[in-house]
Amino acid sequence: MDHLFRAFSLGSGGHEDGGIMRSMKGTLIAGACLVLAGISGGQKGAGGATAGLSVGPGTPASGGVQARVVSSSYDATRGSTTLVVDISGTESWDGLGDSSNTVLDVPIPGHEVSGIGWDVTLMSVGTSWLSGSAISFQGDLIAHIGVDNFPGSCACSSEGIIVLNDLGIPNLTITDGSLPLEFFQDPDDTPDTVDAIYTSGTISIVYEGGAGVPTVSRRGLIVLALLLLLGVLLMGLKSRSRPLAP
Repeated sequence: MDHLFRAFSLGSGGHEDGGIMRSMKGTLIAGACLVLAGISGGQKGAGGATAGLSVGPGTPASGGVQARVVSSSYDATRGSTTLVVDISGTESWDGLGDSSNTVLDVPIPGHEVSGIGWDVTLMSVGTSWLSGSAISFQGDLIAHIGVDNFPGSCACSSEGIIVLNDLGIPNLTITDGSLPLEFFQDPDDTPDTVDAIYTSGTISIVYEGGAGVPTVSRRGLIVLALLLLLGVLLMGLKSRSRPLAP
């Protein structure tokens, strides 16, 4: 690629024009590289431990507090919206349905939830095992966050969005405009006390429809990079066809 640009620069007229052309080429090339770097970086998994999802008993929690939604993005290609909820500092207490458990209500305006993901740091308390920590999504879906059968801490991740239908799980139907998340223990190693704390991290929820900030698709980023590179080539051809200054 470098020798191609050198060939183009030989045909440019004058030192000033050549310098401007080289500067513009450099800017366009740098922009294309940044776009392509963003594409490849976005494909990396979050890493850490991986757990899974299972069907719940169908008993939703009540009496929750409003969840803290940190971002909302709409994917026009798929017609879905992704909400990201911050759960930093959330405690996990007792078994499913216990009144001591923390319940967060995520506002979802009358749509079906089709995907779930998480990327959190989990710390157990006392002798409780990490594998006991789980989250119920309105009682219909259980996310088993921890996987280690010992106390400690872990970086727990679903490594992206888990599509419910891919696991043979039907989408969650939201009937009252919110999705309750109940943080609980299964099993509950130490009843009536905190067993684990989500020291940092987020839960991602994908629901069908809605509207948010449009996101740039991967295909769109590739097209942008190609257009930038095409601009470089056209500038080179134009400068090459320009007659040399006397």
